[in-house]
Amino acid sequence: MIILKESTSLQEIKFVPARLDQANWCFVKNETTNEEVSFQINCKKEGIFTKFKNVFALKEGHFYTIEIKFYGVINNKRGYHLVNRMKAFCTNQVIKDYSVNKDEYVSKDTNIIFYE
Repeated sequence: MIILKESTSLQEIKFVPARLDQANWCFVKNETTNEEVSFQINCKKEGIFTKFKNVFALKEGHFYTIEIKFYGVINNKRGYHLVNRMKAFCTNQVIKDYSVNKDEYVSKDTNIIFYE
């Protein structure tokens, strides 16, 4: 899973191409609202990874499905061809300190009570 921030600055996504070696479109679908946006991307190779940077319009606490596609002709078929599909989560928390219980009361009681 990819962790992204609710930010107006560039964010980088790295992935391993699963089906095709080329990618030029990104589709981002909000799993809460079912809204989808698409945009062209300029990917660069880095070892076995492919990466691109973009400004994403995301909402904190939402899950997203990101599909990387190639638009072009493959096997005499023009259209969008899937390169990779991944999940993303948007949070502004520091990753190493991330907790699903942020801003919620969590009791840490080590006493065990036995009833007989």
